[in-house]
Amino acid sequence: MVPSLVKDGRLDTVKPLGNSIIHPDATGNNDGTDGSTPAEGNFTFSRGSNLAATRVDVNGLIEKGRENLLTYSNEFDNTSGWTQYSGYTLTSGQTDKDGGTNAWKWESTQSGTAQINNVHNQTGMLTHSIYAKAGNFNVLKIWIGVTAEFNLSTGVVSHSKSKMTDVGNGWWRCEIFSPYTRFNPFFAPTASGQYLYIQDAQAEQGLVATDYIETGASTAQAGILEDLPRLDYSGGASCPSLLLEPLRSNKFLFSEYYGSGALGIYQTGTNTHSVTNNYAVSPEGVQNAIRFVADITSVGDRVVLRDGVSCGGGNHTLTFYAKSNTSDTYTMKMHFDGSGKKQIEVTPEWQRFEYGESANATCNAGIECSSASGYSPSVDISVYGFQLEENLYPTSYIPTYGSAVTRSDDDFVMIPSSNFVQNGGTFMIELEGAPRGAGTSIPFIQFTHTNAASYVGFGATGAWRCRINDNGTSRLVSSPVAHEDNVKLGIRYGDFGYEYYANGSSFSTYSNAIDLGDFSNIAFIMNDNYGILRIKQILAFPTALTDSECIALTTI
Repeated sequence: MVPSLVKDGRLDTVKPLGNSIIHPDATGNNDGTDGSTPAEGNFTFSRGSNLAATRVDVNGLIEKGRENLLTYSNEFDNTSGWTQYSGYTLTSGQTDKDGGTNAWKWESTQSGTAQINNVHNQTGMLTHSIYAKAGNFNVLKIWIGVTAEFNLSTGVVSHSKSKMTDVGNGWWRCEIFSPYTRFNPFFAPTASGQYLYIQDAQAEQGLVATDYIETGASTAQAGILEDLPRLDYSGGASCPSLLLEPLRSNKFLFSEYYGSGALGIYQTGTNTHSVTNNYAVSPEGVQNAIRFVADITSVGDRVVLRDGVSCGGGNHTLTFYAKSNTSDTYTMKMHFDGSGKKQIEVTPEWQRFEYGESANATCNAGIECSSASGYSPSVDISVYGFQLEENLYPTSYIPTYGSAVTRSDDDFVMIPSSNFVQNGGTFMIELEGAPRGAGTSIPFIQFTHTNAASYVGFGATGAWRCRINDNGTSRLVSSPVAHEDNVKLGIRYGDFGYEYYANGSSFSTYSNAIDLGDFSNIAFIMNDNYGILRIKQILAFPTALTDSECIALTTI
């Protein structure tokens, strides 16, 4: 696969499988957009209809799906997007923040209020932002259930949930986060002829403004889209793996926010504590991590930062990111009501912590500062990305902004030319170790053939496994490599039988002829019990390689 050749719903292979040849059309694509038949050998993907999926990008940062919920985001005179009021004029073509001509002069024709608004009807925690510059008037206001004032001369803001960022040339990005369904910027001139400049409005889920996304008659998206293949660089990898996961829901209502109806404090005794939103730069690379400070003075007391959401009982996994705000390492607890607690060490570096356990129906999952022996009674940490999901292993982060969110399972298929790998061949797959589920039979990756109930497969329970289904007869063998470890698995088969390989060694042979028919497609068989799959590469050969070639091919 080629990391640079990724589109929503498709990931290109380095070479097409089979004897088909990819010829890009006049637009440089081979996806059939010019009316031609899409080339064989590329992976097509589907995941769902929301932006819940994330990945770790090439810079080691969590990348989300993003959407500008406003239409006509830089067409402030467009009445299809913006409600107009009397008392002002809007003139386009002004010098913008980047030296172009995309800004607007917003000038009063009377004293009073000059106001526009854009309704988007999205609920949950949202950030509304707009770029602004002082003219002969220097105070912009934004009303989103509350009013924030932005002084475009001094950079001073009036509301605790608002922020100004100097972007140069006299321009500021003005933002405020609040659960409100319309964006209402205005200013209050004292006379006709007073003006300021505006550009590029955005409303998005989350607690901070991210890179601007231009919109027209419809909203626009960026980042990890609904069906975009997730090429993941976790662990500092220089070459990504393809991340495939089951359907999961984050039951935390607000994964990044402390406040009413969201993350809260539970404590025993009387202790000193404080919580601050948007305190530190998170693993996402923006300033949306929460500061949690606690100082326990009485033996037996504790302070817990948690979400009181009900989980319904059963097996659950809690995850979050945390780091010390000082040079100290703090010993703390991951917490479920009614079950054990896991000890963790919070260092000055960001880490993702995980804890799987059978929980009570109330759950009350969170992070605990305790006066118990062996723990730190005083802490100063940053936290981010709280997640509570069913099952005993974690999946990638699912952000939430006011309600539980479900990420659909990853699904892909690749259809090569039909005469590839006829009655004998070799398959190799390289996989990263990952948390395992509890499945017992179904493979993760299935190379389907034309004979009835015939396929080659790779999967895992406690160990990585190879499988041939020979006309309905299963040849399933576990390798010596644990599911948590990296592996290269190989299968070669033909009229001699088969041989299975793992990390440079043969671990199973069979001496009767195997006839599966033509190779028809690759598919991902998803089930929540079978864990996470991180694919580094897949290779297929139209002949059975030799034993020494397969050993070399699978050696890590």
